[in-house]
Amino acid sequence: MNTLIIISVLPIVLLYLGLYKAQKALLPVTVIGLLAALGFAFADKQHHQVIK
Repeated sequence: MNTLIIISVLPIVLLYLGLYKAQKALLPVTVIGLLAALGFAFADKQHHQVIK
């Protein structure tokens, strides 16, 4: 669920960064957001494997 939230909020944040001319922050925010989504997806997968 956290992965979906991050992937949904990330484009909105990137649009606002582009709107306010924060061009230097676009790539780092994108990479950090995608890595966070990947981390949450991996943690969620590990959590479901432990429960079963």
